[in-house]
Amino acid sequence: MGDALVTAQRSARIQERLHNRKNTDPNDEAVLRRLRRDAASAGATLATGGKGGLPPTLVRDVMRRDEFRCKACGTNQKLIVHHKGGLEAPVSRWLAAKGKSNDPNNIVTLCTTCHDSIHDEDRARL
Repeated sequence: MGDALVTAQRSARIQERLHNRKNTDPNDEAVLRRLRRDAASAGATLATGGKGGLPPTLVRDVMRRDEFRCKACGTNQKLIVHHKGGLEAPVSRWLAAKGKSNDPNNIVTLCTTCHDSIHDEDRARL
């Protein structure tokens, strides 16, 4: 049952990302272009090109604050942003209690390797 839930959540996130890519606001596209330029200037790469479920301005601001570096290991490759609240709620009360607030203080820049490790640790606790 746990694996099926994880697979369903992953599928839902992928569908949301595809939907977001098709329906991006022209202003968001300008912010994403600027984010990509800023990342390139810092020698960083973005795993998703800055797209995802969060507003591009929020992603830009968080990555700038974190100086286009993974806050866990320091790399500047394959970066994404991550809610400090863990997995997509409500997988468990423990994770749901951490929250999914879009406040910049609740979001951190991570590389995909560290991001996956964090989620693997969260899943192991279930």
